[in-house]
Amino acid sequence: MRLEDLDRRELAQLAREYMLTAQLNDRTGLAAVGLDPRLDLARVAIEEWMGASPLYSRRMQAAMGFEGDDVPTIFKNLQLDSGFAHQYFDVHYEVASPTAGRFWLTRCGALDDVEPRGEEMVFLMCHTIEDPTFDATAVATNRHAQVRPVHRPPRVDVGDASSDVCEWAVEIDPANPRVEDHPLMAAVEDSALMRVVIERPAPEAGDDGMARYDGEVMHEPHLELFSKDALVVICKELALQVHLLVRALGLSVAAMVGEEVASEILEAEMTGTAWVVSERLARHFGLQPGAVDLEGIEMLLSLHPAFQPREYQPVAVVRAEEGIELCLPDSPASDDPRHASWSGLLREGRTAGLDALVQGMNRRAVVTPVEGAAEPTWTVSVDDSREPAPTPEWATITQLSGASSWEFEQQVAVRTRSAASTGAAGRGPRHANLVAREAGVTWGTIQQCLVDGVIAYLS
Repeated sequence: MRLEDLDRRELAQLAREYMLTAQLNDRTGLAAVGLDPRLDLARVAIEEWMGASPLYSRRMQAAMGFEGDDVPTIFKNLQLDSGFAHQYFDVHYEVASPTAGRFWLTRCGALDDVEPRGEEMVFLMCHTIEDPTFDATAVATNRHAQVRPVHRPPRVDVGDASSDVCEWAVEIDPANPRVEDHPLMAAVEDSALMRVVIERPAPEAGDDGMARYDGEVMHEPHLELFSKDALVVICKELALQVHLLVRALGLSVAAMVGEEVASEILEAEMTGTAWVVSERLARHFGLQPGAVDLEGIEMLLSLHPAFQPREYQPVAVVRAEEGIELCLPDSPASDDPRHASWSGLLREGRTAGLDALVQGMNRRAVVTPVEGAAEPTWTVSVDDSREPAPTPEWATITQLSGASSWEFEQQVAVRTRSAASTGAAGRGPRHANLVAREAGVTWGTIQQCLVDGVIAYLS
Protein backbone atom coordinates (compact mmCIF):
# COMPACT_ATOMS: atom_id res chain seq x y z
CA MET A 1 0.00 0.00 0.00
CA ARG A 2 1.15 3.55 -0.76
CA LEU A 3 0.29 6.81 0.93
CA GLU A 4 -1.40 7.77 -2.31
CA ASP A 5 -3.91 4.92 -1.76
CA LEU A 6 -5.30 6.56 1.40
CA ASP A 7 -8.02 9.20 1.52
CA ARG A 8 -7.78 12.63 3.14
CA ARG A 9 -9.06 11.53 6.54
CA GLU A 10 -6.68 8.60 6.72
CA LEU A 11 -3.76 10.75 5.59
CA ALA A 12 -4.53 13.46 8.16
CA GLN A 13 -4.66 10.86 10.94
CA LEU A 14 -1.49 9.18 9.69
CA ALA A 15 0.32 12.53 9.55
CA ARG A 16 -0.47 13.05 13.24
CA GLU A 17 0.93 9.57 13.95
CA TYR A 18 4.13 10.52 12.11
CA MET A 19 4.33 13.71 14.19
CA LEU A 20 3.94 11.68 17.37
CA THR A 21 6.74 9.34 16.26
CA ALA A 22 9.23 12.16 16.82
CA GLN A 23 7.93 12.55 20.37
CA LEU A 24 8.22 8.82 21.03
CA ASN A 25 11.75 8.89 19.63
CA ASP A 26 12.76 11.52 22.15
CA ARG A 27 11.23 9.59 25.05
CA THR A 28 13.31 6.56 24.04
CA GLY A 29 16.46 7.96 22.51
CA LEU A 30 17.03 10.61 25.15
CA ALA A 31 16.32 8.04 27.87
CA ALA A 32 19.19 5.99 26.44
CA VAL A 33 21.35 9.13 26.37
CA GLY A 34 20.47 9.87 30.00
CA LEU A 35 21.64 6.42 31.09
CA ASP A 36 25.18 7.07 29.82
CA PRO A 37 27.07 9.18 32.40
CA ARG A 38 29.46 10.42 29.74
CA LEU A 39 26.69 12.21 27.86
CA ASP A 40 25.05 15.55 28.62
CA LEU A 41 21.33 14.99 28.11
CA ALA A 42 20.45 18.67 27.65
CA ARG A 43 23.26 19.24 25.17
CA VAL A 44 22.26 16.24 23.03
CA ALA A 45 18.59 17.30 23.05
CA ILE A 46 19.50 20.85 22.05
CA GLU A 47 21.84 19.70 19.28
CA GLU A 48 19.27 17.20 18.02
CA TRP A 49 16.60 19.86 17.44
CA MET A 50 18.93 22.74 16.49
CA GLY A 51 20.70 20.47 14.01
CA ALA A 52 17.53 19.30 12.27
CA SER A 53 14.60 21.69 12.72
CA PRO A 54 15.86 24.63 10.58
CA LEU A 55 16.55 22.18 7.75
CA TYR A 56 13.19 20.47 7.71
CA SER A 57 11.42 23.79 8.30
CA ARG A 58 12.84 25.16 5.06
CA ARG A 59 11.85 21.97 3.26
CA MET A 60 8.27 22.25 4.49
CA GLN A 61 8.08 25.91 3.49
CA ALA A 62 9.09 25.03 -0.07
CA ALA A 63 6.85 21.97 -0.22
CA MET A 64 3.74 23.79 0.97
CA GLY A 65 4.29 27.14 -0.70
CA PHE A 66 4.66 29.49 2.27
CA GLU A 67 8.27 30.64 2.06
CA GLY A 68 8.78 34.02 3.66
CA ASP A 69 10.59 35.98 6.36
CA ASP A 70 7.73 36.99 8.66
CA VAL A 71 5.88 35.78 11.76
CA PRO A 72 3.09 34.06 9.79
CA THR A 73 5.76 31.93 8.11
CA ILE A 74 7.21 30.96 11.49
CA PHE A 75 3.76 29.97 12.77
CA LYS A 76 2.97 27.88 9.70
CA ASN A 77 6.28 26.09 10.22
CA LEU A 78 5.43 25.34 13.83
CA GLN A 79 2.04 24.00 12.77
CA LEU A 80 3.72 21.52 10.41
CA ASP A 81 6.55 20.60 12.78
CA SER A 82 6.72 17.17 14.42
CA GLY A 83 7.92 18.98 17.55
CA PHE A 84 4.34 20.20 18.00
CA ALA A 85 2.32 17.03 17.34
CA HIS A 86 -1.27 18.18 16.94
CA GLN A 87 -3.65 17.61 19.86
CA TYR A 88 -0.86 16.11 21.97
CA PHE A 89 0.24 19.74 22.06
CA ASP A 90 -2.84 21.97 22.01
CA VAL A 91 -1.31 25.12 20.50
CA HIS A 92 -3.09 28.33 19.50
CA TYR A 93 -1.65 31.10 17.31
CA GLU A 94 -2.35 34.82 16.96
CA VAL A 95 -0.66 37.10 14.42
CA ALA A 96 -0.49 40.76 15.48
CA SER A 97 1.54 41.95 12.49
CA PRO A 98 4.08 40.58 10.02
CA THR A 99 6.73 41.09 12.70
CA ALA A 100 4.89 40.15 15.89
CA GLY A 101 2.64 37.45 17.24
CA ARG A 102 2.11 35.00 20.03
CA PHE A 103 1.31 31.33 20.56
CA TRP A 104 0.15 29.57 23.67
CA LEU A 105 -0.44 26.02 24.83
CA THR A 106 -3.56 24.95 26.66
CA ARG A 107 -2.16 21.44 26.88
CA CYS A 108 1.39 20.08 26.65
CA GLY A 109 1.84 16.31 26.51
CA ALA A 110 5.58 16.63 27.07
CA LEU A 111 4.96 18.58 30.27
CA ASP A 112 2.57 15.87 31.43
CA ASP A 113 5.46 13.43 31.10
CA VAL A 114 8.10 15.43 32.98
CA GLU A 115 6.05 17.26 35.62
CA PRO A 116 5.75 14.20 37.91
CA ARG A 117 9.57 14.03 37.91
CA GLY A 118 9.94 17.38 39.66
CA GLU A 119 10.79 20.99 38.93
CA GLU A 120 14.37 20.26 37.92
CA MET A 121 13.22 18.21 34.92
CA VAL A 122 10.54 20.78 34.08
CA PHE A 123 13.16 23.55 34.10
CA LEU A 124 15.48 21.43 31.93
CA MET A 125 12.80 20.99 29.27
CA CYS A 126 10.95 24.31 29.42
CA HIS A 127 13.97 26.58 29.93
CA THR A 128 17.33 24.98 29.18
CA ILE A 129 16.21 23.13 26.04
CA GLU A 130 13.36 25.33 24.76
CA ASP A 131 15.21 28.66 24.82
CA PRO A 132 17.77 27.85 22.10
CA THR A 133 15.63 25.41 20.10
CA PHE A 134 12.67 27.75 19.53
CA ASP A 135 15.01 30.37 18.12
CA ALA A 136 16.63 27.70 15.93
CA THR A 137 13.27 26.85 14.39
CA ALA A 138 12.55 30.53 13.79
CA VAL A 139 15.95 31.02 12.15
CA ALA A 140 14.72 29.01 9.17
CA THR A 141 12.53 32.04 8.46
CA ASN A 142 14.37 35.07 9.81
CA ARG A 143 17.69 35.29 11.66
CA HIS A 144 16.46 38.29 13.62
CA ALA A 145 13.44 36.49 15.04
CA GLN A 146 13.19 35.97 18.78
CA VAL A 147 10.84 33.60 20.60
CA ARG A 148 10.54 34.66 24.22
CA PRO A 149 8.37 33.37 27.07
CA VAL A 150 5.52 35.44 28.45
CA HIS A 151 5.03 32.76 31.08
CA ARG A 152 5.98 29.09 31.32
CA PRO A 153 6.37 26.21 33.77
CA PRO A 154 7.17 25.31 36.45
CA ARG A 155 3.52 25.94 37.26
CA VAL A 156 2.44 27.23 40.66
CA ASP A 157 -0.69 25.07 40.66
CA VAL A 158 -0.18 21.92 38.62
CA GLY A 159 -3.82 20.94 38.97
CA ASP A 160 -5.19 24.24 37.65
CA ALA A 161 -6.61 23.42 34.22
CA SER A 162 -8.15 26.87 33.79
CA SER A 163 -4.91 28.63 32.85
CA ASP A 164 -2.67 28.19 29.82
CA VAL A 165 0.39 25.99 30.22
CA CYS A 166 2.67 28.57 28.64
CA GLU A 167 2.71 31.53 26.28
CA TRP A 168 5.43 32.74 23.92
CA ALA A 169 5.87 36.04 22.09
CA VAL A 170 7.52 36.11 18.68
CA GLU A 171 9.19 39.28 17.44
CA ILE A 172 11.21 40.08 14.35
CA ASP A 173 13.41 43.15 14.66
CA PRO A 174 16.57 43.93 12.68
CA ALA A 175 18.02 45.24 15.96
CA ASN A 176 17.77 41.75 17.51
CA PRO A 177 21.03 39.80 17.60
CA ARG A 178 21.44 37.62 14.53
CA VAL A 179 20.88 33.93 15.30
CA GLU A 180 23.51 31.72 13.68
CA ASP A 181 23.25 28.08 12.64
CA HIS A 182 24.33 25.44 15.14
CA PRO A 183 27.64 23.89 14.01
CA LEU A 184 26.03 20.42 13.88
CA MET A 185 23.52 21.57 11.27
CA ALA A 186 26.05 21.46 8.44
CA ALA A 187 26.81 17.79 9.17
CA VAL A 188 23.10 16.94 9.32
CA GLU A 189 22.50 18.76 6.05
CA ASP A 190 25.37 16.98 4.27
CA SER A 191 23.36 13.85 3.60
CA ALA A 192 21.39 12.03 0.93
CA LEU A 193 18.41 12.47 3.23
CA MET A 194 18.40 16.25 2.79
CA ARG A 195 18.74 15.88 -0.97
CA VAL A 196 15.63 13.73 -1.29
CA VAL A 197 13.03 15.22 -3.62
CA ILE A 198 9.40 14.55 -2.72
CA GLU A 199 7.17 14.37 -5.78
CA ARG A 200 3.66 15.75 -5.33
CA PRO A 201 0.94 13.51 -6.79
CA ALA A 202 -1.57 14.92 -9.23
CA PRO A 203 -4.55 16.62 -7.56
CA GLU A 204 -7.84 14.77 -7.52
CA ALA A 205 -10.86 16.20 -9.29
CA GLY A 206 -13.33 17.75 -6.86
CA ASP A 207 -10.83 17.96 -3.98
CA ASP A 208 -11.58 21.30 -2.30
CA GLY A 209 -8.83 21.10 0.33
CA MET A 210 -5.89 23.51 0.48
CA ALA A 211 -3.14 22.46 -1.93
CA ARG A 212 -0.77 25.06 -0.48
CA TYR A 213 -0.59 26.84 2.86
CA ASP A 214 -0.34 30.27 1.27
CA GLY A 215 -3.31 31.90 3.01
CA GLU A 216 -3.90 33.16 6.53
CA VAL A 217 -2.46 31.39 9.57
CA MET A 218 -4.92 28.99 11.17
CA HIS A 219 -5.68 29.76 14.80
CA GLU A 220 -5.54 26.01 15.41
CA PRO A 221 -4.08 23.63 12.83
CA HIS A 222 -6.32 20.94 11.32
CA LEU A 223 -4.71 18.72 8.71
CA GLU A 224 -8.08 17.69 7.26
CA LEU A 225 -8.29 21.14 5.66
CA PHE A 226 -5.52 20.24 3.21
CA SER A 227 -6.05 18.52 -0.12
CA LYS A 228 -5.10 14.88 -0.62
CA ASP A 229 -2.05 15.69 -2.74
CA ALA A 230 -0.89 18.16 -0.08
CA LEU A 231 -1.39 15.58 2.69
CA VAL A 232 0.70 13.01 0.84
CA VAL A 233 3.53 15.56 0.74
CA ILE A 234 3.00 16.54 4.39
CA CYS A 235 3.14 12.88 5.49
CA LYS A 236 6.36 12.31 3.59
CA GLU A 237 7.99 15.48 4.88
CA LEU A 238 6.96 14.63 8.46
CA ALA A 239 8.50 11.16 8.11
CA LEU A 240 11.63 12.83 6.76
CA GLN A 241 11.64 15.08 9.84
CA VAL A 242 11.77 11.94 11.98
CA HIS A 243 14.82 10.68 10.08
CA LEU A 244 16.57 14.06 10.24
CA LEU A 245 16.10 14.13 14.01
CA VAL A 246 17.48 10.58 14.23
CA ARG A 247 20.49 11.70 12.20
CA ALA A 248 21.07 14.77 14.37
CA LEU A 249 20.84 12.73 17.58
CA GLY A 250 23.27 10.12 16.26
CA LEU A 251 25.80 12.67 15.04
CA SER A 252 25.62 14.58 18.32
CA VAL A 253 26.31 11.45 20.38
CA ALA A 254 29.03 10.23 17.98
CA ALA A 255 30.89 13.53 18.30
CA MET A 256 30.91 13.16 22.09
CA VAL A 257 31.61 9.47 22.69
CA GLY A 258 32.07 7.75 19.34
CA GLU A 259 30.10 6.03 16.60
CA GLU A 260 29.63 2.70 18.39
CA VAL A 261 27.80 4.30 21.32
CA ALA A 262 25.74 6.36 18.89
CA SER A 263 24.75 3.17 17.05
CA GLU A 264 23.71 1.53 20.32
CA ILE A 265 21.56 4.51 21.27
CA LEU A 266 19.89 4.67 17.85
CA GLU A 267 19.16 0.94 18.04
CA ALA A 268 17.57 1.43 21.47
CA GLU A 269 15.57 4.35 20.05
CA MET A 270 14.34 2.35 17.06
CA THR A 271 13.50 -0.68 19.19
CA GLY A 272 11.30 1.25 21.60
CA THR A 273 9.69 3.59 19.12
CA ALA A 274 9.11 1.12 16.29
CA TRP A 275 7.30 -1.34 18.58
CA VAL A 276 4.97 1.33 19.97
CA VAL A 277 4.33 2.92 16.56
CA SER A 278 3.48 -0.50 15.10
CA GLU A 279 0.93 -1.03 17.86
CA ARG A 280 -0.52 2.41 17.25
CA LEU A 281 -0.76 1.95 13.48
CA ALA A 282 -2.49 -1.40 13.97
CA ARG A 283 -5.15 0.28 16.12
CA HIS A 284 -5.44 3.13 13.65
CA PHE A 285 -6.40 0.73 10.88
CA GLY A 286 -8.76 -1.31 13.04
CA LEU A 287 -6.37 -4.23 13.56
CA GLN A 288 -5.46 -6.03 16.78
CA PRO A 289 -2.00 -4.99 18.02
CA GLY A 290 0.16 -8.04 18.63
CA ALA A 291 -2.06 -10.28 16.47
CA VAL A 292 -2.03 -8.67 13.01
CA ASP A 293 -2.19 -11.23 10.19
CA LEU A 294 0.26 -11.34 7.30
CA GLU A 295 -1.96 -9.21 5.06
CA GLY A 296 -2.12 -6.55 7.74
CA ILE A 297 1.62 -6.75 8.40
CA GLU A 298 2.26 -6.24 4.69
CA MET A 299 0.14 -3.07 4.72
CA LEU A 300 1.61 -1.66 7.94
CA LEU A 301 5.20 -2.25 6.82
CA SER A 302 4.53 -0.10 3.77
CA LEU A 303 3.15 2.78 5.86
CA HIS A 304 5.44 2.63 8.90
CA PRO A 305 7.46 5.87 9.26
CA ALA A 306 10.66 3.80 9.48
CA PHE A 307 10.18 3.14 5.76
CA GLN A 308 8.84 6.54 4.72
CA PRO A 309 9.26 8.56 2.64
CA ARG A 310 9.77 5.96 -0.05
CA GLU A 311 11.91 8.44 -1.99
CA TYR A 312 14.46 8.04 0.83
CA GLN A 313 14.03 4.46 2.02
CA PRO A 314 11.80 2.39 -0.24
CA VAL A 315 10.82 -1.01 1.06
CA ALA A 316 9.84 -3.92 -1.17
CA VAL A 317 7.20 -6.03 0.57
CA VAL A 318 5.98 -9.11 -1.29
CA ARG A 319 4.13 -12.24 -0.25
CA ALA A 320 6.26 -15.36 -0.25
CA GLU A 321 5.57 -19.01 0.48
CA GLU A 322 6.97 -18.64 4.00
CA GLY A 323 5.17 -15.38 4.73
CA ILE A 324 6.40 -11.96 3.63
CA GLU A 325 9.69 -11.02 2.04
CA LEU A 326 10.96 -7.62 3.11
CA CYS A 327 13.79 -6.05 1.13
CA LEU A 328 15.60 -2.71 1.38
CA PRO A 329 16.48 -1.84 -2.23
CA ASP A 330 19.37 0.42 -3.11
CA SER A 331 18.28 3.97 -2.33
CA PRO A 332 19.51 7.31 -0.96
CA ALA A 333 19.37 5.72 2.50
CA SER A 334 21.98 3.16 1.44
CA ASP A 335 24.81 5.61 2.06
CA ASP A 336 23.76 6.68 5.55
CA PRO A 337 25.92 5.15 8.31
CA ARG A 338 24.57 3.08 11.19
CA HIS A 339 25.43 5.74 13.76
CA ALA A 340 23.20 8.27 11.97
CA SER A 341 20.22 6.35 10.58
CA TRP A 342 17.90 3.46 11.27
CA SER A 343 18.44 2.18 7.73
CA GLY A 344 22.18 2.09 8.34
CA LEU A 345 21.62 -0.08 11.41
CA LEU A 346 19.55 -2.59 9.46
CA ARG A 347 21.99 -2.72 6.56
CA GLU A 348 24.80 -3.60 8.97
CA GLY A 349 22.85 -6.42 10.58
CA ARG A 350 21.69 -4.63 13.74
CA THR A 351 18.08 -5.72 13.50
CA ALA A 352 16.68 -5.44 17.03
CA GLY A 353 14.68 -2.45 15.79
CA LEU A 354 13.23 -4.43 12.88
CA ASP A 355 12.30 -7.32 15.19
CA ALA A 356 10.49 -4.87 17.46
CA LEU A 357 8.79 -3.15 14.53
CA VAL A 358 7.35 -6.44 13.26
CA GLN A 359 6.58 -8.00 16.63
CA GLY A 360 4.71 -4.89 17.70
CA MET A 361 2.31 -5.95 14.94
CA ASN A 362 2.32 -9.66 15.75
CA ARG A 363 4.10 -11.03 18.81
CA ARG A 364 4.44 -14.46 17.24
CA ALA A 365 6.15 -13.07 14.16
CA VAL A 366 9.65 -14.25 13.27
CA VAL A 367 12.10 -12.13 11.28
CA THR A 368 14.76 -14.20 9.49
CA PRO A 369 17.57 -12.79 7.34
CA VAL A 370 17.81 -14.17 3.80
CA GLU A 371 21.39 -15.29 3.34
CA GLY A 372 23.11 -14.44 0.07
CA ALA A 373 20.55 -11.87 -1.05
CA ALA A 374 21.92 -9.06 -3.21
CA GLU A 375 20.26 -6.47 -0.96
CA PRO A 376 19.28 -6.59 2.75
CA THR A 377 16.33 -8.99 2.81
CA TRP A 378 14.35 -10.71 5.54
CA THR A 379 11.49 -13.15 5.67
CA VAL A 380 8.64 -12.31 8.04
CA SER A 381 6.54 -15.28 9.10
CA VAL A 382 4.05 -16.00 11.86
CA ASP A 383 4.49 -19.11 14.00
CA ASP A 384 1.35 -19.59 16.08
CA SER A 385 3.05 -22.34 18.08
CA ARG A 386 5.74 -20.10 19.53
CA GLU A 387 5.43 -18.07 22.71
CA PRO A 388 4.56 -14.41 22.16
CA ALA A 389 7.61 -12.16 22.12
CA PRO A 390 7.91 -10.11 25.32
CA THR A 391 7.75 -6.35 25.14
CA PRO A 392 11.34 -5.12 24.64
CA GLU A 393 12.79 -3.20 27.57
CA TRP A 394 13.16 -0.10 25.44
CA ALA A 395 9.51 -0.29 24.37
CA THR A 396 8.56 -0.52 28.04
CA ILE A 397 10.45 2.74 28.58
CA THR A 398 8.67 4.32 25.60
CA GLN A 399 5.33 3.24 27.05
CA LEU A 400 6.01 5.28 30.19
CA SER A 401 5.22 8.35 28.11
CA GLY A 402 1.63 9.46 27.72
CA ALA A 403 2.40 9.84 24.01
CA SER A 404 2.34 6.05 23.64
CA SER A 405 -1.34 5.83 24.54
CA TRP A 406 -2.47 9.20 23.20
CA GLU A 407 -5.68 9.02 21.15
CA PHE A 408 -6.17 11.43 18.27
CA GLU A 409 -9.55 12.74 17.23
CA GLN A 410 -10.89 13.74 13.85
CA GLN A 411 -12.01 17.24 14.78
CA VAL A 412 -12.99 18.48 11.32
CA ALA A 413 -15.26 16.75 8.84
CA VAL A 414 -14.07 16.57 5.26
CA ARG A 415 -15.66 15.92 1.91
CA THR A 416 -14.19 12.86 0.23
CA ARG A 417 -15.11 10.43 -2.44
CA SER A 418 -17.42 7.58 -1.44
CA ALA A 419 -16.12 4.74 0.69
CA ALA A 420 -16.41 2.41 -2.28
CA SER A 421 -14.23 4.56 -4.51
CA THR A 422 -11.50 4.87 -1.85
CA GLY A 423 -11.42 1.14 -1.20
CA ALA A 424 -12.60 1.54 2.38
CA ALA A 425 -14.09 -1.93 2.57
CA GLY A 426 -11.98 -4.31 4.58
CA ARG A 427 -9.84 -1.66 6.31
CA GLY A 428 -11.36 -2.38 9.69
CA PRO A 429 -13.79 -0.76 12.12
CA ARG A 430 -11.77 2.42 12.62
CA HIS A 431 -12.06 3.30 8.96
CA ALA A 432 -15.72 2.28 8.94
CA ASN A 433 -16.38 4.59 11.88
CA LEU A 434 -14.76 7.50 10.04
CA VAL A 435 -16.90 6.82 6.99
CA ALA A 436 -20.01 6.66 9.16
CA ARG A 437 -19.15 10.08 10.63
CA GLU A 438 -18.59 11.67 7.22
CA ALA A 439 -20.22 15.04 6.76
CA GLY A 440 -19.99 17.31 3.74
CA VAL A 441 -18.14 20.58 4.31
CA THR A 442 -16.65 23.05 1.88
CA TRP A 443 -13.52 25.13 2.33
CA GLY A 444 -15.67 28.24 2.18
CA THR A 445 -17.62 27.05 5.21
CA ILE A 446 -14.45 26.25 7.12
CA GLN A 447 -12.92 29.60 6.18
CA GLN A 448 -15.93 31.45 7.55
CA CYS A 449 -15.70 29.48 10.78
CA LEU A 450 -12.04 30.39 11.07
CA VAL A 451 -12.88 34.05 10.59
CA ASP A 452 -15.29 33.75 13.48
CA GLY A 453 -12.64 32.02 15.53
CA VAL A 454 -14.54 28.74 15.78
CA ILE A 455 -14.41 25.55 13.76
CA ALA A 456 -17.86 24.02 13.68
CA TYR A 457 -18.35 20.35 14.34
CA LEU A 458 -20.70 19.36 11.51
CA SER A 459 -23.03 16.43 11.43
